[in-house]
Amino acid sequence: MSDLYEYQAIDGSSKGPVDLVLLLRARNLGRLSNRTLVRKVPGGDWRPLASFIPSMTVMDDDGEPSVLPDPGPEPGGTDSGWSRKKYWMRVIKAWCRFEGRAGKGELHEVFSGVGVAWLAVAGAPSFVKCGFFPSLVPWVDLVSPLLYVVLAVLSIPLAATMVRRLHDVGRSGFFLVFLAVPFIGWLLLWYLSHGESRIGENKYGDPPWN
Repeated sequence: MSDLYEYQAIDGSSKGPVDLVLLLRARNLGRLSNRTLVRKVPGGDWRPLASFIPSMTVMDDDGEPSVLPDPGPEPGGTDSGWSRKKYWMRVIKAWCRFEGRAGKGELHEVFSGVGVAWLAVAGAPSFVKCGFFPSLVPWVDLVSPLLYVVLAVLSIPLAATMVRRLHDVGRSGFFLVFLAVPFIGWLLLWYLSHGESRIGENKYGDPPWN
């Protein structure tokens, strides 16, 4: 039987145990970093993830080779084979997946960024037409179709993250239909999305890394 490890999530809680191969895969996908604290169970000392990984070349999720260094730079540094563009492409790709699971940290991250942007785009026309910027009203009327496209695009990561969060607590993504029920449905979704993660793998996949 292979050794098992625990790792510290961004909220300081311990997650696992999981196999080192899964930690390595999460490192390649950008969900964990070289500095993520990891320990061997039972009773091992907390050390950076990179100290458990010998120098090796692995294939990234996009099929490009990437070198896993010994303790050193974070992903994004020139020595690790990462680029800022590749990192953000992976983040966007992960946010738009409907399969798998998402932790509360990822839910908060997406909704505090993309969710605020959605509200700003949705509320901008009403704000302008209320008389605050009357000179912009013709421009708002002109770009209104484009605003609907932007809202549709921004809705994809919001819906995908909520579905994966429901998966993490063992619920089907079909619970998203409760968005159509004002107040009661919204409160139900809020309650379900803030439940505790199911320990270990469930029918929706491996546990989230955040």
